[in-house]
Amino acid sequence: MRETLLVTAGIALAITVGCAAVAVGGRAAGAPPSQAPPGIVVVLRDLSPPSQRVRFQASRAVARREDGATVELRVVPPRRSADETSDEVLWLEGDAPPAVYTGIDVYFLSATRSGSDRAESLEVPAEPTRVDSSFVVSPGTGTVLAVILRSALTLDAPGRFMPVLEGRPRPRPTTGLLGLASVGGWDSVALFDKRTGDLAALLHVGRDPAGLALDIERVRAYVAVSGDDEVVALDLLEGRIRERVALRAGDRPRDLVLTPDGRTLVVANPGSDTVSFVDTLSAIEVERVPVTGHPASLLMDRDGRRVFVLSERSSTIVVLSVSSRSAVGAIAVDSGPVRARLAGRNGERMIVAHAESPYLSVVDSRTLIVEQRVYVGPGARALEVDPRSGRVYVARARTGRIEVFDFSSLLPVAEIPVPGEVTWLSVEADGNGMGVLLRDPAEARIVGLVGGGTVLRTPLGSNPSALRFVQGGTAP
Repeated sequence: MRETLLVTAGIALAITVGCAAVAVGGRAAGAPPSQAPPGIVVVLRDLSPPSQRVRFQASRAVARREDGATVELRVVPPRRSADETSDEVLWLEGDAPPAVYTGIDVYFLSATRSGSDRAESLEVPAEPTRVDSSFVVSPGTGTVLAVILRSALTLDAPGRFMPVLEGRPRPRPTTGLLGLASVGGWDSVALFDKRTGDLAALLHVGRDPAGLALDIERVRAYVAVSGDDEVVALDLLEGRIRERVALRAGDRPRDLVLTPDGRTLVVANPGSDTVSFVDTLSAIEVERVPVTGHPASLLMDRDGRRVFVLSERSSTIVVLSVSSRSAVGAIAVDSGPVRARLAGRNGERMIVAHAESPYLSVVDSRTLIVEQRVYVGPGARALEVDPRSGRVYVARARTGRIEVFDFSSLLPVAEIPVPGEVTWLSVEADGNGMGVLLRDPAEARIVGLVGGGTVLRTPLGSNPSALRFVQGGTAP
């Protein structure tokens, strides 16, 4: 199979030649799930003059090592956002081993320029186009190389495609500017700059990473690695794995929450219908509690004393005590609770969204009594509450929008259009924005809490799962 890349006006479009397989989210359909996470990810930004914008296809690319060896890079299939043009796209990725690299060589298949009457075919370079940029791939990480297309044509040869490409490795932003996304297609946690949207680095954590929790005081992140039945602790200052906490085979951990003192991690294990309590100082599971119905989402109260466990295949929210590590209550709700968030000045209300019910449940978090059911429509997938305005944000399947509700009346007040399925919502308070994680196209966005327009976007690998921001001394 030969893969080629078509780029037009800053948008990357991939074409697969000689094979009927459909490419999805950065990996070809049917690719083995054990494929190694990328050591190199190349993003492309088209800054060529508008008069020089062309459509071009890249057939292959290689990364050049300092010792003279080369590593094949894969052409990333398209994930175009349907609502507006993205100026930066994923272009290439490869399973590059740790080494020092001197740049990449890109081979082009064809190029066309749109004229007033018809498209004009351009002659492409016979030799690969070099991008000279020294970068290092370290063990357990993925380096992001940012490539800029400066120009595509020259005045003395208007019929030839003459790309001028510049590249440089992306620096990792300071900790206070970090956004994190767990990305199953990369088996990694992706780090990006929440101020610019620039993808910065990958931390390889294991198969099918899912939920994330942040410890701001210790500058750590915890990720539930579903495919390896473990929790991984990341050192965000050094950009490395600090330790791994082994759970039991078949647990398939999905979500986790951390107590305010950072000492206890609570982990939902839908594969075994259990919830684990992990001591973060010793990195050992100290207790587990059975919770039926596929527990997959957790919410901790603000003082860290109780955890609300949402099970996808039940109509009950189980309440666990952190101190006794046992069930202390239950809340009868509609079928299929998928997300819950605290609301109110002191977190006295809990908003619950359901996948199998068209209603939001409003629960008194102190008495555990359902006070109200509010119709929003079926198929909820993500939920968030803005702690400043109290507004409630709900994303439902196949609607193409995020619906915004007033906290007091729970009446709809606004909509935010999105181009695909939303998997996670997370307030980015420092920038007065809402983080939106999309599955297809696979990307993280920050949209304005006022106006709802897209402020930033970060392209990601396939199957993104959770999104968090380091902000203001607390984690959302």
